[in-house]
Amino acid sequence: MHAIAYDPIHDEIVVPQIFAQGILTFRGAINGEESPVRYIQGPLTKLQDPDHAEVDPVHNEILVAQHGHVLVFPREGNGNVAPLREIAGPDTQMGPGDQGVRVDPVHNLIIVSDYSTKGGSKILMFDRMADGDAKPVRVISGPKSGLTEHPLGIAFAVYPAKDEIIIGVGKKNEDMSGVHGTSEVRTKIDRSSYIAVWNINDDGDVPPHWTIGGPGGAFVDLYGVTIDPKHKEVIATDGWQESVMTFSFPEIF
Repeated sequence: MHAIAYDPIHDEIVVPQIFAQGILTFRGAINGEESPVRYIQGPLTKLQDPDHAEVDPVHNEILVAQHGHVLVFPREGNGNVAPLREIAGPDTQMGPGDQGVRVDPVHNLIIVSDYSTKGGSKILMFDRMADGDAKPVRVISGPKSGLTEHPLGIAFAVYPAKDEIIIGVGKKNEDMSGVHGTSEVRTKIDRSSYIAVWNINDDGDVPPHWTIGGPGGAFVDLYGVTIDPKHKEVIATDGWQESVMTFSFPEIF
């Protein structure tokens, strides 16, 4: 399981499960071994290795990103349920690789991070009700954005109150398990990963408005990003360092 989403309105946890080819919904107060309250699974779902999921509690929908597709299901769907909508096709600009998805229910947007290791990463913004081979309403990509050099992470945050997208950007390091704790670490690992903040109204080759990290920075394998608006903090996970890092970032809140 590579992702998790929390529904604060209905107090539920939504988890994509790659091996089961399904989406599992649990009680927010789950503890120990407990069956999901609902699951979405079966041939009608079109689920194939669902890597990232998002819940929209305002519009009662679950969104799933997988290999160039975004599938939208009813939040209370249970069993072999067909998607309500499916965004896929050449006009979407989504590649065959990994995608992350977030919904902005305030501005009626679906925001997709389209991951590429070869300089083609994009932030794609679609109308929330988009269906089929839909063109994005806005695209952030290009040399100034930094996304021609570094791939995007698939876990990111959207903060509608300030029209912001907070996302991890950076190179994936090779397996460095054999050099942990040695002097080789200082010469072999790449610390160019960073957290970047864009505005949802940005379009085209736009540099981020704020960043955390960069050359020689804190991150080796930046994987997950979320926010804590109450305490004005950004929280990130680093897979190689096996750490969770919290940064004070009042400028974006």
